[in-house]
Amino acid sequence: MKPYDLYFLHTSPVHIPSFSELIKELAPDLNVANFADAELLKRLVAGEDESKVTKSVQDKVRELSEQAKLVVCTCSSIGRFAESL
Repeated sequence: MKPYDLYFLHTSPVHIPSFSELIKELAPDLNVANFADAELLKRLVAGEDESKVTKSVQDKVRELSEQAKLVVCTCSSIGRFAESL
């Protein structure tokens, strides 16, 4: 059994309180975790090869999915890489 129902993948820790409040209000029974990695977005914005950023995003989603039933990427800029899994 996985310890979390939902794992949020953020590109900035500034988003964690907002998402935590939403879950608390809308689905308080869910066991939720947050992970923030600002480097994912920074690398993309800096022009790093998208295939490398894609691999990093997908590797992180795979890692988090080992601990949660569902992983949600909260960043629209890297979300397409997560969705392509």
